Amino acid sequence: MGTKMGNAPIILILGQIRFNPVQQMASFVDGIQEQFRKLRFAGFVQDELKGLHVDTRSATPQVDIRSESRWRFTDSHKTSEFLLSRNSLTFQTTAYETKEMFLDGFLKGIDVIHRAAQLEYVEGIGIRTIDAVVPVKGENLRDYLKPQLLGFYESDLGDVKHSILEGVFSFAVNSLLVSRVAILKGALGLPLDLMPIVLSIKPKFTDTNGDHAILDNDRSEQIQFDFDIEEIRKKFFMLKVDVSKAFYNAVTEGALQRWK
Repeated sequence: MGTKMGNAPIILILGQIRFNPVQQMASFVDGIQEQFRKLRFAGFVQDELKGLHVDTRSATPQVDIRSESRWRFTDSHKTSEFLLSRNSLTFQTTAYETKEMFLDGFLKGIDVIHRAAQLEYVEGIGIRTIDAVVPVKGENLRDYLKPQLLGFYESDLGDVKHSILEGVFSFAVNSLLVSRVAILKGALGLPLDLMPIVLSIKPKFTDTNGDHAILDNDRSEQIQFDFDIEEIRKKFFMLKVDVSKAFYNAVTEGALQRWK
């Protein structure tokens, strides 16, 4: 069982699985919604995502705007939700406890989709964690982050507004970890690609107003394999181990003691 920190800095964790496209996914949504309701995800919203589609089959590429349905299933506290499209399921939560509890919850959602749509194979998986390093009064980020990650925070050029460091690590073909450290001033600065975040964020993060760092670790594998819940569990567990390692490599022992 994973160890839970009493004052963990994690704001948000997301897991995503991409599977074979199910063009008729909308026809299964009523049954899926009922199963999610039984799992205590009674909130339900359908929205449309618009995006550019480029057709390069002709000499002159044709560009048009297409919309795709997405269905959201949210718990009553608005701290966790599933997002379903015709070829993916994302689970995100601001109420993270342990990796086992997170994976168990995510796999229950994946099983709901599989039972309804009879999925054939998986095309890719990923886990992303967002942590906020917020020094307590009398301390600064040097007490929390490893020296090599402080970037321009250590500079005497002036009052740094933000400093961003990114590393991309390859494990195998189409198997990556993207690790980012953003040092910011003022209100909590979350990654723009995740905005707007509709889930409730803990007040200890939303009340941030000063120097802080956002640790953004994104581990993904683009790999195709036959749909199998236990194989999915094993692969997600490995990804979570990698993002946890990236987190621990970024912070000091002193920081870990403060978050115990």
